[in-house]
Amino acid sequence: MANTDLFLGMAESEWFAMSPNERGRRLGAAGPEVRWRHNQALARRRGQKRLDALRASESRLSSAEWKSIVLEFHSRCAYCGTVSNHLTKDHMIPLSRGGDDTRSNVVPACEDCNYRKNNKMPLEFFAGVSLRRS
Repeated sequence: MANTDLFLGMAESEWFAMSPNERGRRLGAAGPEVRWRHNQALARRRGQKRLDALRASESRLSSAEWKSIVLEFHSRCAYCGTVSNHLTKDHMIPLSRGGDDTRSNVVPACEDCNYRKNNKMPLEFFAGVSLRRS
């Protein structure tokens, strides 16, 4: 899909110059197939931006370092304390906000906490979360 397809034939700057309501109206009028293609293209674009940020990171966390971090946390989520065999890497300072893929910036998180934290800083995340006790 060409970049102009993503923005319904417009330049990216034109698309984002419109209000969110106007963008929604135009997408709604374009029909379900166009909306679906648009959403798929946006998801690919977000994924590519994340990969680019990971590649640009000062260093990459090795799998041995990741296993060591999980052991340090006793296989518990850093945010809610849940024990899990399916912990995911969470970047405390998100890649999208300038964080690196380094040992000092990565903690284990359960899928639920990692999803809810999204690209928030830890204080922003904890401000809106009631924590479980384990």
